Amino acid sequence: MCFWRKKKTIKEKVVNDIDLIKANAQAIDVLVVYAQGQEGLTKKLLELQEKIKYLNPSEDEKIQHLDKKIGDKLGDAKIALSKYSQKGNFEGWERVTAELEIAIAERKAKLI
Repeated sequence: MCFWRKKKTIKEKVVNDIDLIKANAQAIDVLVVYAQGQEGLTKKLLELQEKIKYLNPSEDEKIQHLDKKIGDKLGDAKIALSKYSQKGNFEGWERVTAELEIAIAERKAKLI
């Protein structure tokens, strides 16, 4: 058994973060489908997608953890919007987008 593993290079860490950022930006496309017919929500989601898309990648593991946290919030948003769309009632979507905005702001603040 080998207990050591090769440490990731800085380039590998940055590429990993780029992949996380791309996945998060693409996850918004699914949310837009769930929000179909809700102009305000769709507009807000597309604004969030632009914010996510242009985040600077980083080799810092703390920043990558925050990117994973954003991905988790997007998963939660997908579940919430799925329920809202099934009911036909989108009341409460502001809370979902607010949580995403907070996670993005927290990530941007750590990068500075």
